[in-house]
Amino acid sequence: MSTNSTTGTCRTALLATTLALVACADAPPPVNLPACSVAVFTQEVAVSRLSQVDLLLVVDDSASMGGQQRSLRADVTRALHAAGVAGDRAQSVHVAVVTTDMGVGGPGSLSAGCERPLGGDGRMLREHTGDDPACAGVALTQPFVAFEPGWDLDAAIDQVACLAHTGAAGCGFEQPLEAALKALTSATSTLRFVRERGGAVESDTPGHGDGANAGFLRQDSLLVVAFLSDEDDCSSGDMDLYTPTGATPQYPSPLSAQSADPSAQCASYRGALHPVQRYVDGFAALRPGAEHRLALVTVAGVDPTLLDAHSTELNQNGFTSRSTDYSALLADPGMSERLDAGGAAVVPVCGRPDPADPTSTAAAFPALPSRRLLQVAQGMQARGASGQVSSICSPVDADAADYALDLGVLSSALAPPLAPDEGPPGAALPRPYPRDANGRIACEWTETLPSGARCADLAGRTLLRLDDDREVCVVEQIAVPPADRVPGAVITGDGWYYDDFDPSLGWWNELARYAPGSEAIPGVRFRVECLTYPPRTADAGVHCGASNN
Repeated sequence: MSTNSTTGTCRTALLATTLALVACADAPPPVNLPACSVAVFTQEVAVSRLSQVDLLLVVDDSASMGGQQRSLRADVTRALHAAGVAGDRAQSVHVAVVTTDMGVGGPGSLSAGCERPLGGDGRMLREHTGDDPACAGVALTQPFVAFEPGWDLDAAIDQVACLAHTGAAGCGFEQPLEAALKALTSATSTLRFVRERGGAVESDTPGHGDGANAGFLRQDSLLVVAFLSDEDDCSSGDMDLYTPTGATPQYPSPLSAQSADPSAQCASYRGALHPVQRYVDGFAALRPGAEHRLALVTVAGVDPTLLDAHSTELNQNGFTSRSTDYSALLADPGMSERLDAGGAAVVPVCGRPDPADPTSTAAAFPALPSRRLLQVAQGMQARGASGQVSSICSPVDADAADYALDLGVLSSALAPPLAPDEGPPGAALPRPYPRDANGRIACEWTETLPSGARCADLAGRTLLRLDDDREVCVVEQIAVPPADRVPGAVITGDGWYYDDFDPSLGWWNELARYAPGSEAIPGVRFRVECLTYPPRTADAGVHCGASNN
């Protein structure tokens, strides 16, 4: 929790920042303070190590993913190892898999693979559904695979990889958003999953979060939802969209017969789909007031060149992540959705080389623009969640002839919170602060320690007072000489320092941060309080009190 306040007779709008414990979290940049003669910027941050991470993999199991599925087991194995799921960490990790197959009410639809009325129904897989003989014996007694500190976890990673290799016999009307939401929503929620046909309700069912999928999602965990699909979301509650019948169907189809790739039907009637806001609100409701503990990873149909053009690479706390400008990416003509000349198929936005025949463009795995998935990620970012985007067309390293699916973005989302020493870097400040002759700024940093901890035992701390039975320490500010204010400099000493010289901070370009080795211990609540003096040329137009100098 972070709080800000001002003093003086003018009221100033100040930055309110909650520092998440995920280094790659996307968030809007700080805003500048309006001019005022004197103000106090205050920020309070609770320090706690993430002890739980819950990862939901939403895998496209439709026929169009047949080529991608061949290597998915190995691709997921590589990504989980790179993320440190099986490494030296203190976190408990749950990993579950659901498919994009939600059925369309029964047989007779425009797509193959939709015979089951509710499809996978957002129920987490407990057994291998693909065709890999090495996975034939995988069967879980619970709806997720658990990774606990100290366990031999290679076998657990193999189980997850086998579950993620779902096969490609699912419904061609992919509904990743509806599948994920139903998988995680509790039955007690007011959110329902209603389906209609011909204007009449065909089914009205609750979510599975505390039913079939009970035990996966924990109250205080970081929830990571990762979508893997080569087509866009086509979630709808109107079954007539998928099965147009009669002489004058409500949604006449551009398809002449049942197809393994009925994406043109979804593209032709986007207004029949559930609104994107349903999923922004639904996912946010899983973490009310703590949206920073929610991350969306999208590995889908995005042109890799356009993604690079509209993204910025950040290095925060030693981890590399990508910050994507969703508005610019969605507005780019290259990400538009359009039908081909025959009107029966959506034009692909990119293609990944087939590892078995990487030089053939005809053999490449095509992907369609995933606009709805990106729109949900954009909406979640505005609510405080983090997001990472990658193209399902991107190989790991084409120059090195490694044409496997690049799931590095999944590692980027998981590695920071799983790092053994992960913690907040400090407090983001709303504006530049002038240094005094000794190189310090006008801020005071205090820490309220957990019960039993003592300021005298912590370097750079001095006891200030007692707050009930908890000691409150003043943290010493380290003066950084001009010669050390350069990118990459390692600041030594006990306490904290003002960092306005490290470009790797991204939008955290004004940061009060702990020196290496002086980080807060778990259970601390720290408070940073700074005096703010605008330039003398500024005219706020408001008298701010006699304390003005």
